[in-house]
Amino acid sequence: RAAFPHRGAFDSALVADQLRCGGMLEAVRIARAAFPHRLPKVIFTQLFAPLSSARPENSSDVAELAAALLPDGGYCIGKTKIFLRPNVMPVLEQRRFHLRSSNALSIQKSARSRLARVMLALSLRAVK
Repeated sequence: RAAFPHRGAFDSALVADQLRCGGMLEAVRIARAAFPHRLPKVIFTQLFAPLSSARPENSSDVAELAAALLPDGGYCIGKTKIFLRPNVMPVLEQRRFHLRSSNALSIQKSARSRLARVMLALSLRAVK
């Protein structure tokens, strides 16, 4: 985004007002507060809602989900995005990885069990 003084001389108050109205000062403040990971609320909910028993119906309930997942903080919620501290995202991704691995193992276990029962039934029929 560009801020223009609109007059021949540079007017710092006018440029600061343009930056404030454009949201640039708030963006810089959040970035300086060390929130390098930025996710839209919908994406955060899709990725990390399975990790919690709290299932938000809409993006306004992201605060509840974030509080349930991150009781120690490490996040800031904006109008459309959630901002995460550097050490928070890897922890959430690791928990998500373990949950997905566990679910994949359960599916594989069920499939292998079913296959073993089918193979046993076929071998019993062949013996008769």
